[in-house]
Amino acid sequence: FLFIGRFVGDKHPDFVLELYKCYMDRHPNSQKKLIMIGNGELEGQLKSFVKDYKLEDKVVFTGFLDTEGIAKFLKQNPICLIPVSGFVIYEAAVFGNVIVTSDIEWHSEFVKDGVDGWVGKYLDIDDWLNKLSLIDDDMVKAQEKASTLRSKMQNLRPEKIYQLQIDLYT
Repeated sequence: FLFIGRFVGDKHPDFVLELYKCYMDRHPNSQKKLIMIGNGELEGQLKSFVKDYKLEDKVVFTGFLDTEGIAKFLKQNPICLIPVSGFVIYEAAVFGNVIVTSDIEWHSEFVKDGVDGWVGKYLDIDDWLNKLSLIDDDMVKAQEKASTLRSKMQNLRPEKIYQLQIDLYT
């Protein structure tokens, strides 16, 4: 699993850690790790949570990474957990990652639940766990859905958007 973002309240890295803990409680033999890319004011609290629940060997904090470093992890990790996003959701889609995101703001317009990714109820651990179960049940199908979203990204390439704007105003 992969989380990319600032470790601040409105990005909900604490939700992702709680979700991961609950996932591991249900799947104690799982070899899935959680990679947390970023830094911020909640970093100490997040690391304490990991220590308290004895997840040190399962959760990796990378600190802040540049674009190249983030791309390396996006290439290696098929499942991105994105409760609230800026540009990360687009980046994950471009790399063909399986995305689980929230039913807020534009996320559910960008990712169609069960079609090209999964959209969980905002900060609802049980609903997100159900989405992860669907992914676990058929990872091949999950990756096919992610490929569908990746294909849609071609229409969001800057040159395509510029051409659409030019066509609109000429």
